[in-house]
Amino acid sequence: GEKCKTLDEKEYLLSEDMVVISDDKNLHGIGGVMGGLESGCSLETRSVFIEVALFDPISVTKTGRKLNLQSDARYRFERGVDPTSIEWGVDMATQMITQICGGEVSTIEADKSSIQKNKIINFDTNSTKTLGGISIDTKDQTTILNNLGFLVKSKKNTVIEITVPTFRPDIDGPADIVEEILRIYGFDKIIPISLSKDINNNKETLSANLKSFYKSKRLIANRGYLETVSWSFIDSKEANYINNNVSIDIKNPISTDLSSMRPSAFPNLLSSINPNVARLYTNGKLFEVGPNFNGLEEVDQQMVATGIQYGSSSSSSWLNEARVTDVFDVKSDVYYVLEQLNVPIEGLIFKTLRNNVFHPGKSAQLILGKSIIANFGELNPLLLKRFDIKAVVCGFEIFIDKLEQFQIKKTSTKKAYDNNPYQVVERDFAFLFPKNIKAIDLINNIKKIDKQIIKKVIIFDVFEGKKLPENKKSIALKVILQPLEKTFTDSEIEKISTNIIDLISKSFGGELRH
Repeated sequence: GEKCKTLDEKEYLLSEDMVVISDDKNLHGIGGVMGGLESGCSLETRSVFIEVALFDPISVTKTGRKLNLQSDARYRFERGVDPTSIEWGVDMATQMITQICGGEVSTIEADKSSIQKNKIINFDTNSTKTLGGISIDTKDQTTILNNLGFLVKSKKNTVIEITVPTFRPDIDGPADIVEEILRIYGFDKIIPISLSKDINNNKETLSANLKSFYKSKRLIANRGYLETVSWSFIDSKEANYINNNVSIDIKNPISTDLSSMRPSAFPNLLSSINPNVARLYTNGKLFEVGPNFNGLEEVDQQMVATGIQYGSSSSSSWLNEARVTDVFDVKSDVYYVLEQLNVPIEGLIFKTLRNNVFHPGKSAQLILGKSIIANFGELNPLLLKRFDIKAVVCGFEIFIDKLEQFQIKKTSTKKAYDNNPYQVVERDFAFLFPKNIKAIDLINNIKKIDKQIIKKVIIFDVFEGKKLPENKKSIALKVILQPLEKTFTDSEIEKISTNIIDLISKSFGGELRH
């Protein structure tokens, strides 16, 4: 808390970590930065006290930055000075004063306990080849070093002992010695060498995980989402809510509301909605690809692509009526991303999703084999209430780590264009089903009849009402057929249609509507 008025006639408040020059009574200067005002000289000065010291460069730099004080002394000390200069420096200063101004010199009091000794480096002269890429004769290296002020002694074989001059505090090891030799010998004499190329090396530049990471970002952005980058920390209350009272707490959080590792990125994304709505961005699509933390083990950390959308699914226009975003919008986005990442869509199994994040009746989990690939649906109203969000918000999670197997040895996510010249055939069917029948099961089973010919199955109408029998619903399907070798005949089309009707009737209890 001391104050020092320096030679620039400004007063500075000092802290405990700053070095000062003082006696038992007064403070005379800031060490290595600037002397005190009282230490200055004038034309009437008759007695001069000379103080020569060696200051630590790091300490001088910190002090100068804290005080925002620039000086010649700081410039020199923070770059390092010759430690032995305090010995011959004081002799030179007193000699110049007595020669120019006259006067008598008193005794010199010195404390040399902290003066560092010359560094000694054992140097292998072959290092110029291994580190610098050029062979230089040992005699030439010795000559260069001697001319630069280094003391060189031969030891054995190619090893020499080098004593570093005290005025070169920047020399710390063999690599610095190589640099000094090459600097004088000439960098232009280093012969450029091309990097060796192994034509048999089939190793890919990016790992499968990194491929999924970068591709997923591009693909989600292609669907109109804007990327966000947020903390991997959230409020412990939200972490406990999402992860069923299990949270990974941080011992020294940067903020009280960022005290737990996030088990999901949804809280980060949801916190962006109200500020955007307040700025009249009432429709939005946001995403983030980053880690989620569900435990302390490495396997509990997952790389997840998380996205949300809210408001209208399309911009207002007189050509079409605005529609609030729904589950099918995010389902379409998830399917697009997975398909482009080479995931076999037809093998996905839907499972009911029940957690604190998604709406229990308007969400689903996508499973492939034993792996959970993605979650999507409308977000739980209870979760939205915690963020004071009144709009409907739909979202998705794609587990990037589970997609690694589909990226191995894949050079592109785009399929080759198939220019099939034969006529495409479409057939529409309407069936009456029990209400518990899932549309995805219908689609997958119809495709299995003939995967090569049946290219696509689309559900274009679902109807439930009083005109239908109790606990029944009507589903209308469009089946797209693509011949491979020749145009379909009527009998071939009829055969495929009959197979579809028989499958639906026997496997799902569907009744064909006429």
